[in-house]
Amino acid sequence: MSSPDQKFIERVTQCIARPGPNAPRGVQHSILAQAARLAQSAPIGDEATAPSGFDPAAAALFEGTVESAYLVATSDGPLSSTEDAVLRAIIGIGCDGKVSAEQIEALFGELVSAQQRESEDERVAHIAQMITHRDHQREVLRIAAIMARASGGIRPSERALLDRLAQRFSLGAAAVDAVITEASEALGTV
Repeated sequence: MSSPDQKFIERVTQCIARPGPNAPRGVQHSILAQAARLAQSAPIGDEATAPSGFDPAAAALFEGTVESAYLVATSDGPLSSTEDAVLRAIIGIGCDGKVSAEQIEALFGELVSAQQRESEDERVAHIAQMITHRDHQREVLRIAAIMARASGGIRPSERALLDRLAQRFSLGAAAVDAVITEASEALGTV
């Protein structure tokens, strides 16, 4: 396995950390990066699981984002070194940089295990059940498209997975076209 271009991985990481083009004015971080901060703060009301301060909505967003990117990356075969590096960048942003190598490996193990237990369609349906807010759905789709684009272009199997995810989110094919264009422009691969 060849080693990924570090400058390219840094560009991908910056792209993931920035808000998408449809973010409200003044927003400086992606929803994933914001979720990392929220996961560390105590949620309010029914969202809280006292006394831990754990925010289930932020955790669901993180898990759904990582799994969507993983499913896109593995839809055409095993993870390449670039896909592995991009997935680690997504996890790093989603954990606000507070994750050990052991925790990353455990998360990868959980993703592999889930993929072995259930079909890709079942995993996509699970993600759609976890991510119900429209802006969050678009962000998950955007980051999955960045993963696909970063791995050398959108392959038919990756496009098909993005389409299934968008369909489960009740977003149309136009949403997939838009996030692919955004990913291509952001990564300079148009």
